[in-house]
Amino acid sequence: SEISRYLELDALTVTGKSVDENIANCSVKDREVIRSIDNPINSEGALAVLRGNIAPDGALVKQSAVPPNLMQFRGPAKVYHSNETAIEALRSGEIKAGDAVIIIFQGAKGGPGVVSTFPFTSELAGSELWDSVVLITDGRFSGATEGACIGYVSPEAALYGPILGIRNGDIVEYDIPSRKLDVELEPEVIEQRLKEAEVKIEIKRGYLGVYQSTVRSVLKGAVLSGRD
Repeated sequence: SEISRYLELDALTVTGKSVDENIANCSVKDREVIRSIDNPINSEGALAVLRGNIAPDGALVKQSAVPPNLMQFRGPAKVYHSNETAIEALRSGEIKAGDAVIIIFQGAKGGPGVVSTFPFTSELAGSELWDSVVLITDGRFSGATEGACIGYVSPEAALYGPILGIRNGDIVEYDIPSRKLDVELEPEVIEQRLKEAEVKIEIKRGYLGVYQSTVRSVLKGAVLSGRD
């Protein structure tokens, strides 16, 4: 009802009635719970799409959960291939304040299925580094995620997306208000690294293997296509 000015009110819904009919008798009982458009909790939505040479096809961040000091960031990359190795690095002290943790091979093809990085983000949230370390991954994150977590990087590493070319120590920079996500590398350097890179993923058996072998980018819905 509150956003009705932006809706197609005559659209038919699963109730058999139009949107307008469904909301005709709705009213807000508590304005602290449901705000008006003119008095929102936030002027923007919870999610933002970032793009740059790490994610030419986009990446998602839950900006409403990012600490103010991490809305802009620049720091060195630490690259891992699983939640488990990243968690081990966090516990051992290998990951330091100011690092950009990169977890790859978590996408639709690499997972297979888009793997949640919630095990790592929950571990990070419980550490003293929660507001000084960022996560960038081709996997996904939970709705309960807190902190600077950028996920769904597309194309994913297993599809030879640029995130595959990031190495330990490369400088990663993002600016959430400006919707930017980049690594400080020249295009020819990224291109050469991708040419030299090996995608080492275990192809599963059965239907899951068929999915893994034929799935395309999350940008297109992670649907199946013909073999390359």
